[in-house]
Amino acid sequence: MNITKKMLEEEIKVLQAAAQLHANKSIDQYREVLKVLEELEAEKHLLEEKVKERTLHLERLAKYDTLTNLPNRHMFKEELELTLKSATLLDKPFALIFLDIDGFKEINDTYGHHIGDILLKELSNKLLLCVREGTDTVSRLGGDEFTIILRGLNKVKHIDIISNKILKYLHTALDLTSDIQVKVSASLGVYIHEHDNNITVDEIISNADIAMYEAKKSGKNQYVYFDKKMKSLLSKHITLKQELTDAFKAKEFVNYVQPIVSAQTHEILGVEILLRWKKNTKLMSPAYFIETLENMDLILDVTFWQIEAVLLSVKELNKEIFFSFNLTAKMLNNSKIIDFLIRIKQHCLVKPSNIYLELTENDFAKDIQKTKTILQAISSLGFKISLDDFGTGYSSLSYIRNFPIDVLKIDQTFVKGIEKSTKDYKLFQSIMSMGEILKMDIVVEGVETKEQLKLIDNKSFVKIQGYYFYKPMPIQEFISIINLID
Repeated sequence: MNITKKMLEEEIKVLQAAAQLHANKSIDQYREVLKVLEELEAEKHLLEEKVKERTLHLERLAKYDTLTNLPNRHMFKEELELTLKSATLLDKPFALIFLDIDGFKEINDTYGHHIGDILLKELSNKLLLCVREGTDTVSRLGGDEFTIILRGLNKVKHIDIISNKILKYLHTALDLTSDIQVKVSASLGVYIHEHDNNITVDEIISNADIAMYEAKKSGKNQYVYFDKKMKSLLSKHITLKQELTDAFKAKEFVNYVQPIVSAQTHEILGVEILLRWKKNTKLMSPAYFIETLENMDLILDVTFWQIEAVLLSVKELNKEIFFSFNLTAKMLNNSKIIDFLIRIKQHCLVKPSNIYLELTENDFAKDIQKTKTILQAISSLGFKISLDDFGTGYSSLSYIRNFPIDVLKIDQTFVKGIEKSTKDYKLFQSIMSMGEILKMDIVVEGVETKEQLKLIDNKSFVKIQGYYFYKPMPIQEFISIINLID
């Protein structure tokens, strides 16, 4: 076959068309590739931004409290470490305040955690108003604990100003919702750095914390400066708590009783049950351990044991009398107390009306509404309620009148001077009259002399407790005495 020129030209045209088609297709493919690359680049940039944003968020979570936006424990310790180094190298003074909100748990338990969270945010804002912006650092360690680093300060008079400002700002009524208003206070422990190059950050925090607990023990709503003696006292306190725990396990606690008599006939009507600790054959003074025990969870188990042991032992008695046991505010916050008393009512031979439960005025005032509810439940079971140490605490007649109180126990401080001072006697008489108006039985505590006894009205609703008649004694000794008298 002969190839003509025309055929070649047509072949060339076909090849050129094919080449053009291929070129166009390659360009389209190239453009598609470029588009994909651009999209990948955009996604990469977006991913990098998200990673950066997430990293910053995680870094903030690692350093800041999510509820209050204050520095958290981790960041606080970093800041305190830097502050301590600055003090060591550059001789820059500083102080640390450790702050705990008084009664925060009760607010949480009463209104719920969401209200507690609102309160913490409000208090955080108030704390920031009390310090120097850009100089001091307010942090939240967790729960209701806060710390404040005061840089450049080591003069007590300057720290006093800030501490008092904090107490004032926090101790105001706060409207947390349209129908919930609370008023709180705070306990502050203050550590001032004193050129101690060997101290650690943890020791500084511990020192401020120890001082804060001293403020709590001293009545709350105040600040206390750290003193080195506090460490020794804390160590003794921790040791005592362990000894008390061990003592209960080893059955070293014993029950004593102090008889309570009729003001008219001087006949024994009942007894107050008193806890004693027999440690290595030595009888420990209640002043040594009672306050510590009452602030331990152990007090609940000890009191339950005490009530059961006493009510079991009195089966030997030939006479019907009442038994008065001491409770604490800590016990009223525990639902187990009602369940326990129900069991006592069901299984005990002593009638509930002969079982008195004593609380002090200060115990009543911890949480008035909650205390009232618990006491009403106790009273509905048939048990009696006594208000101990009347006249020494923060009682308000308006709520005492509305509580299910059966007995007022007049504290011995009102009895001591009645035979020597007309003023003391009139004050004592006014308290007696108050109890009579409220239609409550009265127990006069601390009667020690015949002269005091003569000045006490011998009315049917009045009973007397004191050394003039009987000192505290072991329960078995009392059983022998009363059976002999009867």
